[in-house]
Amino acid sequence: MINKKLLEAKSLITSDPDEALKLLKRINIDENDYENYIEKIRSEAIILFAIKHKTSEIDNYIKKFKTILNINDNKINKGMIYNFLSAMCLESKRYNEAHQYLKSALTYTDKNKDPKLSLKISNNFSVLYQDLGFYKKALKIQIKALEFSKNNNLEIESPELYLNIAESYTSINEHENAISYYKNAIELYSKINDKNYLISAYLSLAESYFNLNKRKNAETYYILTLELAKELNIPKIIINATEKLCFLNMYENKYGHALALLENVEKYLLDENFKNTNVDIYYHIAKIYKFLGNIKKSHIMFKLYVENNIKKEQEIKEENKEYAKMTFKLLNINNLNAKVKNENKNLTQRASEIYNLYSDIIN
Repeated sequence: MINKKLLEAKSLITSDPDEALKLLKRINIDENDYENYIEKIRSEAIILFAIKHKTSEIDNYIKKFKTILNINDNKINKGMIYNFLSAMCLESKRYNEAHQYLKSALTYTDKNKDPKLSLKISNNFSVLYQDLGFYKKALKIQIKALEFSKNNNLEIESPELYLNIAESYTSINEHENAISYYKNAIELYSKINDKNYLISAYLSLAESYFNLNKRKNAETYYILTLELAKELNIPKIIINATEKLCFLNMYENKYGHALALLENVEKYLLDENFKNTNVDIYYHIAKIYKFLGNIKKSHIMFKLYVENNIKKEQEIKEENKEYAKMTFKLLNINNLNAKVKNENKNLTQRASEIYNLYSDIIN
């Protein structure tokens, strides 16, 4: 029987993950109580890795699950554990390990006896192929899994299948096909009130409309994304949705509205906890401020872009390292052509764009 305190914590995972994690950490469960112990560490891992995307503790949780796998007890669902291990490895981009765990999960799972788990394994296989760029192979698995879910009356429990199919179509630029699946995902996530995935579906649907130049539709879903991101306090998504709404307002010459949107999110842009999450956002917003005539704030955003690119040198590709160093120098030079004439063509083009953008403030 599931521990009552554990049930209470699980009920808060989607609505209040921080509080759920606090409750889970306070619950003491004997490791020999396999059912409750597995559910406790599984719930903690869902919050840390699937919702908060904090992968620093992943090795600790993998070790805990592996310890359970070594126990010789038929009551332990090893297929479920292997599948969950694969999900954690996918979250941290450890694809070889994820693949091995998925193969083990298949070995321990009978799709006729446990169709729900079989569906989850198929979904993780599709995510693996999707992440590795095999979009058509992922799509084939996803569509087959969706049919399986319908035949086993599991559709309401599988909104992620619709979301993943939509993302696969998006990856091969079939946005019209993607839109219908995003809408199905939104409908199902709304029914189960899973706001963490609902916001992802909102944002992706908005992007599809944006790519098809359907601005009004895009604006509708960016606004829904922004409202939910504020409710859930997710700065990265708040900034991304705001940036796109700014562009949409600028298309319609609503410059005052665009500027007001930026001013409402400035606190996130300057927050130390937000920095380094997506350095390109500073570059895009610097351009918007520049276009709107606010040179001072544009310069601040550009400096943040350069500084954070430098800080992330060890994490980004070699060409971006060189680009970050070069753009940093651009703050104090007059003669761009002399500095970049021998650089890679793409870097030169981007650097020229930045120099022209800031020619009136670079000494």
